[in-house]
Amino acid sequence: MILESFLNKPFLNFSNAYLSGRLPGSVLFAGDRESGVNYVACESAKLFLCSSPQNGHPCGHCKSCSMFDAGTHPDFIAVIGSTKDEADNGLDMQRDPKILLAVEEDSALRKSVRIDSMRKLSSWAVESAGAGNKKVAVIADAHTMPEGAANAILKTFEEPPQNTLIIMTARSLESLLPTILSRAYKIVLPKASLPESLDFIKRQCSAEDARAQIALALSGYKPYGALKLIQSDDDIKISHMLKDLIDALNGQQNEERAIDSLLSLDPLTQGNILYELVCEVLKYKAHINKDELPLINIFHGEKLAQLSADHLFLALDDLRYIKSENPLIPPRAPKALIRSWIRALKE
Repeated sequence: MILESFLNKPFLNFSNAYLSGRLPGSVLFAGDRESGVNYVACESAKLFLCSSPQNGHPCGHCKSCSMFDAGTHPDFIAVIGSTKDEADNGLDMQRDPKILLAVEEDSALRKSVRIDSMRKLSSWAVESAGAGNKKVAVIADAHTMPEGAANAILKTFEEPPQNTLIIMTARSLESLLPTILSRAYKIVLPKASLPESLDFIKRQCSAEDARAQIALALSGYKPYGALKLIQSDDDIKISHMLKDLIDALNGQQNEERAIDSLLSLDPLTQGNILYELVCEVLKYKAHINKDELPLINIFHGEKLAQLSADHLFLALDDLRYIKSENPLIPPRAPKALIRSWIRALKE
């Protein structure tokens, strides 16, 4: 696997620490999965197991690399969030690293790393290696571990077995318990530059510039997230909704159509899109060139700069209610919340 250019820096950070003998028994890569964090984790695991690294990278042709690529390496395990039934069927721990690279459905994002999975991982960590003298596990979305799961694996972090490495991915450093965080070598993924992101998207799906820029803005400038939007055509649906929303905010049409379209998305996506739109308006008010603001530029949102900055900042704060997934909220509440949010912003 050849890493994208925007992922080379965090990988080389790991590579240099590993080859110089500076790694503890655990590593944390902090970054959103749609930024490519799991790709870096996989390549790092492959390097750790490789029998003959070359220039700081796995060689790609030794027995270990071949087994890793085939998903059959006995000394690698990937731990992912799961339901109880999935864990009972062994789907929470898999040997094939490709499970980490798959872009999962939104429902999968709400699965957590289970206590039983961490107990199984602790037992696996103390077993003898099967193919060589090293073992590595990757815990994806480690921030979803409840406290009980973190406690179940804590001893392994405190007393790591020799030649065994645990790699974690998490959306941020702050999202992990201090007891876990303090024992890990920490690597934060830098944000991909706009030219790197656009080049990546064009190579993957040949999207035109305007569409790629919109998808990046809608995904919070996460390259893999933008690619997913384009490949599913969700960016087109969201673009229609944004045009309706901007027209409603400008008083050019009733907001109900935009609200209905927005409610077809999950709460987190709703909040992220509204957040990015309000941020672009604030940036435009601060005299950022609109060519750098695709939602304002492409959907002609310049008139939104007439909105009060106080209202815009309050709107950003109020988005925490829209993102809420509290099951006790009545079914009619989300529509009322969004309608109130839009009308408060227009006042």
